Amino acid sequence: MKDTKNLGITLLGVWILLTGLLAVISIPIPFLNIIIAMLAIRLIYQKRIEDSNGRKV
Repeated sequence: MKDTKNLGITLLGVWILLTGLLAVISIPIPFLNIIIAMLAIRLIYQKRIEDSNGRKV
């Protein structure tokens, strides 16, 4: 349980940092929007795993 919680927090931190940086600077990385969307989907999936393990929200 603790490993999945740490992974979820880490992914959330990465997503927040990337979203903030992309708002400030323009990075010419191909398919960057798709990568950010996939990270957001992974965060939602991670949240559902944590919820199904009995973690109270």
